[in-house]
Amino acid sequence: MYNIKVGNVSTATISSAIGVDTIAPIISNVENGKVYKSKVIALFNEGFGLLNGSPYTSGTDITQDGTYTLIVTDPAGNNSTVKFNIDITSPVVNGVTNNGIYNTNVTITFNKGTAELNGAAFRSGSQVALDDCIPYS
Repeated sequence: MYNIKVGNVSTATISSAIGVDTIAPIISNVENGKVYKSKVIALFNEGFGLLNGSPYTSGTDITQDGTYTLIVTDPAGNNSTVKFNIDITSPVVNGVTNNGIYNTNVTITFNKGTAELNGAAFRSGSQVALDDCIPYS
């Protein structure tokens, strides 16, 4: 039996750079808390986006009425969030027609928003009596 002592020595130089990212992605072209009356095209500089929980690509049109939350997360886990609304659809008013003339009381309803009648707040479903109107001339 032979004992062989091997004296091989290996050296290695390991070089690596460690980057620390503490900066959240930048979301632009959309403001937190704003209501838009047209489509929105949100942009972000890095990472991946989730719009109401579904994947969103920077620069994609958002065209539907609704409330939105966009969360953008970069590879380091930093994130930015923007909440906004889109309201493109006009209210629907029922019970009267534009420039209509009535000889009886009318009940006016509308599906969203606020309204005024002759400068005073008006609630959907309220009745307008003949005495409430400005005389036709």
